[in-house]
Amino acid sequence: MAGEAAGGRRSTPGPVAALTARLRTRGGRHSGRGTEPPRLEVVTRVGCGLCTVAERLVAAESGDARVTTRDVDADEADVRRFGVLVPVVLVDGEVVAQLEVGPGEVGRALRRARLTRALGRRPPGP
Repeated sequence: MAGEAAGGRRSTPGPVAALTARLRTRGGRHSGRGTEPPRLEVVTRVGCGLCTVAERLVAAESGDARVTTRDVDADEADVRRFGVLVPVVLVDGEVVAQLEVGPGEVGRALRRARLTRALGRRPPGP
């Protein structure tokens, strides 16, 4: 088969080996070091119990991400966009969780964001 050497082994690196090599040439291993950490935003509301839970999960899973928290009621654009559907967790501007944030959800979203950056793709928006 093309791309395989004798004994069934590939003669060219597979996708995992290629990604590992690419990450290493960017100054880090799988941690994403050498690239800017993802932006993690939590949109909350004063007195929101689910927001408190979400903030705790984000704090536990954020790693090296830059975390900011903002009150949905402080910005009319946020009120129009999210209304009563808070908390909202955004990674690099993309909504990854809304209303309920489950254990591991933020960590998975951050790993996806780091992988996207490692592959040389730009995160969305400012």
